Amino acid sequence: FVRPLGNRSPPYPLVIVQYRARGFLRGGAGDFSPIQAYARAGLAVLVVERPEATELSQRIVDDYELERRTWEGHQLRRDVVGALEQGIDFLISRGDVDPARVGISGLSDGSVTTAYAISHTHRFRAASIAGGSWEPMTYYMASPQARSFMTQLGIGMPGTENDRAWDGVSLSRNADFIETPLLIQTGDRELGAMLEPLVTLQEHGKPVEAYVFSDEYHLIWQPRHRLAMYRRNIDWFRFWLQNYEDPHSPYASQYPRWREMRDRETQPSRQ
Repeated sequence: FVRPLGNRSPPYPLVIVQYRARGFLRGGAGDFSPIQAYARAGLAVLVVERPEATELSQRIVDDYELERRTWEGHQLRRDVVGALEQGIDFLISRGDVDPARVGISGLSDGSVTTAYAISHTHRFRAASIAGGSWEPMTYYMASPQARSFMTQLGIGMPGTENDRAWDGVSLSRNADFIETPLLIQTGDRELGAMLEPLVTLQEHGKPVEAYVFSDEYHLIWQPRHRLAMYRRNIDWFRFWLQNYEDPHSPYASQYPRWREMRDRETQPSRQ
């Protein structure tokens, strides 16, 4: 738990950074979400090392079977989000965190967890993802080997007997439910996988914005792109969690769009 810099008093707005917390706390997995910069901007940060299915892995030695079991009923995802909520509730009980101002971010597996979280609860006030998500379109874009792997996990071809398995992890399948404002930042090589949730959320009138970086893959590596990603993450969470607009932001044109999102937003009851 990283407290905001300076003499700010709790309860603080909170940003969750996942899904690995190894070594110096820079930006989580893929160095996507800038922890120390959030703290300087007045945002507390909960940095999470994803809990693993330790008990299950001790009983199952076959990797494919282990993966299948953790995907069965989206058990792993439910466990991870449950662990996040326990951490949030603990910080709220101590008076450290404002329950109405909690944001969540994630890249890769952290993006999947974020998608699951905002698809099953309204407690997150803002979210930011990168590195793709699990969508029905993903199946059609995958290699034969990857499609076979998905089928083994129980999330096979959409429209077949496994179709309902997509409901738990897909942003597009949960567009009606989702109210959390969502920022998507993606490399152009992964844009195809993000079009389905982006367009579906837009068509449902949900608060969503996306940025695409050229000549990038799963992890954004070019310095100017990474800087832009950092700045937008900070601006996004400060806007939704602090009601703050940075007058010095190089992306000032974003704020009228975000204000329009906020103005038309139907406030859900936070659970």
